[in-house]
Amino acid sequence: MDDVIDSVTYVVRKLFTRDDMVDLHSDLISSTGFSTSPRYGAKPQGRSVIIMSIFKSTPKGSYSLGIIARTAEQTILIESHKLGSKYDRLM
Repeated sequence: MDDVIDSVTYVVRKLFTRDDMVDLHSDLISSTGFSTSPRYGAKPQGRSVIIMSIFKSTPKGSYSLGIIARTAEQTILIESHKLGSKYDRLM
């Protein structure tokens, strides 16, 4: 998407699965104050490439993170998206 303002890719040392990414999504929602996001759906999507998103609204705007995990490569890409993106206002 054209609204990415920054990104970082992590190469994970420990093997992870889709279930690990579902647990991560749940942990991020319950412990960081972020909410589910309509950007990639309210729940993690996919099998070998898992996409998920979270966002947080503040008085200054919405903060949105897209997370793309690839189990074969054992990488996790985190993208920060522009404030107030239309993809985060669908809910």
